[in-house]
Amino acid sequence: MECENRLQWVGKLEFLFTSVGYTVGLGNIWRFPERCYKNGGGAFLLPYLMTVLFCTFPMLFLEMFLGQFASEGPIAVWKFCPLFKGVGWGIIFITFTTNIYYIVLVAYSLFYMLLSFVHIGGPLPWQECREEDAWSTDKCRTDPYPNFLDMTENDKVRTSINMMGTECLEKEKIKRNISDILALPFKYIQDEFSSCRIKYRSPEQEYWNRFVLGVHESGGLDDIGSVVGRNAVTLFIVWLVVFYCCLRGIRSIAKVAYVTATFPVALLLILLVRGTTLPGYDRGIQYYTKPDWSKLSDMSIWASAATQAMYSMGIVYGAHITLASYNKFNNNITRDTIILGLVNTVTSIFGGFIVFSFLGHASYQLNKPIEDIFDQGPGILFISYIQGVSQLPGSAVWALLFFMMVFTLGLDSVFLMVWTVYRALVDVMPRKFQRRERFTLMVMCLISFLLGLPLVTNGGIHMLVLMDRYLADYALTIFLIIEAMSICWLYGLNNFLSDIEMMIGKRSRAFDWYLRITWSVTSPAFCLFIFIASAIGYTKPAYDGTEIPAFGEAIGWLIILTPIVIIVGFGVFEVLRYGTPTKHTLLQNIKWSIEPAKDWGPRLPENRTGKYSSDDYITPTHIVTNEQQDINMNGYTTTDI
Repeated sequence: MECENRLQWVGKLEFLFTSVGYTVGLGNIWRFPERCYKNGGGAFLLPYLMTVLFCTFPMLFLEMFLGQFASEGPIAVWKFCPLFKGVGWGIIFITFTTNIYYIVLVAYSLFYMLLSFVHIGGPLPWQECREEDAWSTDKCRTDPYPNFLDMTENDKVRTSINMMGTECLEKEKIKRNISDILALPFKYIQDEFSSCRIKYRSPEQEYWNRFVLGVHESGGLDDIGSVVGRNAVTLFIVWLVVFYCCLRGIRSIAKVAYVTATFPVALLLILLVRGTTLPGYDRGIQYYTKPDWSKLSDMSIWASAATQAMYSMGIVYGAHITLASYNKFNNNITRDTIILGLVNTVTSIFGGFIVFSFLGHASYQLNKPIEDIFDQGPGILFISYIQGVSQLPGSAVWALLFFMMVFTLGLDSVFLMVWTVYRALVDVMPRKFQRRERFTLMVMCLISFLLGLPLVTNGGIHMLVLMDRYLADYALTIFLIIEAMSICWLYGLNNFLSDIEMMIGKRSRAFDWYLRITWSVTSPAFCLFIFIASAIGYTKPAYDGTEIPAFGEAIGWLIILTPIVIIVGFGVFEVLRYGTPTKHTLLQNIKWSIEPAKDWGPRLPENRTGKYSSDDYITPTHIVTNEQQDINMNGYTTTDI
């Protein structure tokens, strides 16, 4: 076994804060509120929390234990079951593909951040509906919804009619043979002419859809239009920043994680206070906290809540395995994992309170039910949040701080996913990639940028919604099932628990049984249920009322099938590696490919005790201690690793 230099975290907080920087990201402040909003508000929380407890928490433990025990990345760690080495490569595919669309949201946050900076001292461009702005339509509305309770009957009638479309009213009058609509009672008009109400949009909503995205110039996924130049430039800038951070090494992110992991808390608290002082906020909070239990019979809500729990926790992408692999062998990973899981879950729920307080205000102002405020997609991040920010004194400064927070949260996650892909390649092919670090990272970032250009066209948001839907809702569950099954049923649950005890000592009996039950039963059962529920409740992804066409669905299913083909291909290779069926039976080859490799186990010789203290193990060529981490070795410093 050949081993390249591998650092260890200097302090316990370095690992914890870096992990928080990866886990707490756009999935918490964008995707969780958006999924909760589209799936019944409070009805979404119950299946979400159940999945966290019985599936995502246990799988987070599993990935952390694996990474710290073997000190290997998401590909090399599969030495415990070589037959499924393709799972590691499939994970790298998912991580690489996710980065392509995820970073587009980071680029949009950079665009808003720069706009906020240049408008400090003045109004933000999305705060008002102005006729001179090309993006503003006659449906743009900033005035609060009129208070009918304080009006006379005649004023109620006139005001209500003024908020309806003229052509629609004329058709309804002819249809009902009504000559003077002003003579009708207010309640009758509200009930019978409800279809004529103008569907107003906030200036934030029109600015996002019509100016930033330009989605009105696209006919959907089959007519995505041209690349929006400013969005392509900001995307390129973000990839340059990611490339620079990668060259600086993971320690550069660890150093700033102390700030990026704590700064959002203060800003989110301010937004929560502001949100709960806006008129109509209680509508949103009620929608968020009071579930409609009848919606729990909808399988799609369970599937959406469960996949969101997995997505926001960041499992399956390989980053947790990579980060834990830099820990000392006896680090208290159980404590760190519990803290990380709690911080992630609390942040999601906390972000939900902020978003829904602003949604309640938007419902009040636009005269719409809460469930009709926004369509599917990242609009909640770029519409709902900035509605609250725009209400603060010195709104440009607060908008700058908010999008700076979004940018840093997203950048942390993107960098660590890029780093996970790179380090996974180095783990399996150190001679090819270790000495070509700069070139490899540059090629990875350049390819990702080019593949991301279709997502910054006028209709690119449709592709973004498609990729998010298929990658997060289907691919994750398949890989979680394989992870749980391979550990519990192939490597052996008792073997793995014995490895954990060797690493961190004995656990409490209750915690031991929690891991046994969740890893062997509830986690794979939840994932299987989610996959079936997603298939039963399948609906076409859509944005702004436009569904993706058939070829878009084909792209989505291709994204899902590709990592499966990778798994099967590597599995066949591992089986045939032991000889053709003419030399050995197929069952013998499969049995041998399931058995752990000789170099499976703790990476450092001093940690290979008990069943791992074998003379067959080849000591790594370079072991990096904390004192050596800043020493230049073979032209590389370990701070670059």
